[in-house]
Amino acid sequence: MKRLVGFSVVLLTLAGCATVNSQARALIEYRRSGGITGREDRLVIHVDGSARLYRGANVSEFRVGGDTLQRLRSVLQEIRFEGLRAEYLPPRRGADLFEYVLIHGDRRVRTMDTAVPPDLQPLIQLLNGLLAKAG
Repeated sequence: MKRLVGFSVVLLTLAGCATVNSQARALIEYRRSGGITGREDRLVIHVDGSARLYRGANVSEFRVGGDTLQRLRSVLQEIRFEGLRAEYLPPRRGADLFEYVLIHGDRRVRTMDTAVPPDLQPLIQLLNGLLAKAG
């Protein structure tokens, strides 16, 4: 019985730690896949500037600098996510095109090269720059 109680305490402690870590709210989640090399990148930037880059089996953590974070917030404010469609896909798909998924707040938008709406182009360029620096 003591083992069961001890095990339960450990589980509750671990669950509490997971809750604390997951409370860092994401400012944006960005996924880029495809291209010539079949790349798979996932970048999560939190409101406090902490970021994680998932590239294949590798995970790296870094901080987005103050100026870049401010620029990102500014670009996000200029975009009216609620007015965007869920998908912007090209009429013809190419083998080497990148696919992009952007998640901001409760909105998810998926697009691909040659079909990126003008409102999203500055954001994707900024996020691609962060991927290049981080990776």
